[in-house]
Amino acid sequence: MKCTSYIVLTIWYLLFMDTTAEFTEETLRVVLKEVNELRLVVMDLKNLIIQQDERITGLVAAQIQDRDKIKKLESDYRTSRFCGNHSVKAADVPPTNELKVARSSDSILPMVSDADETFKDDDTAQLLTSPKTRQIRGIVAFYAYMSSDLQPGIHHTIPFDVVKTNDGNGYHHSSGVFIAPVSGVYVFTWTIRMTLESEHSTELVVNDVVYGAIFMRTHTPEDQNVSGTVVVHVNQNDDVYIRTHVSYPYNAGNIRSDQYSRTSFAGWKLN
Repeated sequence: MKCTSYIVLTIWYLLFMDTTAEFTEETLRVVLKEVNELRLVVMDLKNLIIQQDERITGLVAAQIQDRDKIKKLESDYRTSRFCGNHSVKAADVPPTNELKVARSSDSILPMVSDADETFKDDDTAQLLTSPKTRQIRGIVAFYAYMSSDLQPGIHHTIPFDVVKTNDGNGYHHSSGVFIAPVSGVYVFTWTIRMTLESEHSTELVVNDVVYGAIFMRTHTPEDQNVSGTVVVHVNQNDDVYIRTHVSYPYNAGNIRSDQYSRTSFAGWKLN
């Protein structure tokens, strides 16, 4: 009886092992097939990534070329406009001594000192303060501020999108970049307002070269302002803009701009 039971168990064990071996072999075949399929998918993805990288490289190169073309067109436009205003409008401005004479030949205004440029002729006063006359005199100045709050990270150009002054048409509100219409020494100043528990370092940049930086860390429950000023020689068509620090890792929090305090950017050429 014991011998018979042993034989039955032995036969059952051999059958089980044979079935298990067949199952394991089949499983391995399925797994190897799936691995091969995944390998093909990975190769396709690698090829796709290479193609995308080549396309991105081409797009970046095209963007650089387009930007150079735009800067050249803007420069040509400003040059032609400035030359046109200078040649045509300057002829309309009477000499200084004629400004002090009334339009009526029978009545003469009293002479006015050069230090006290007080003109009683309304037309003369309007001529001296008009935007066209200011362009003839070569005035370059701008002032702009942010219309709403901003939460930038590192290496982020700050868009001062509300323009209040732009003599010389050098400031571009869509990009936040001032492109110098003429070469010269300029003064630039910027003010950053931050809300509680914010921390930012901002830089004034000329053609990717940092010329000034300011830093502020606020604490609960106060908002605070910080300002910076830079005096620098700028060449025609140089880019000047404000950005968050390129590598400071803790740029975080809210930069505020509202009716009570403006985050702003301004600049003007010293004559």
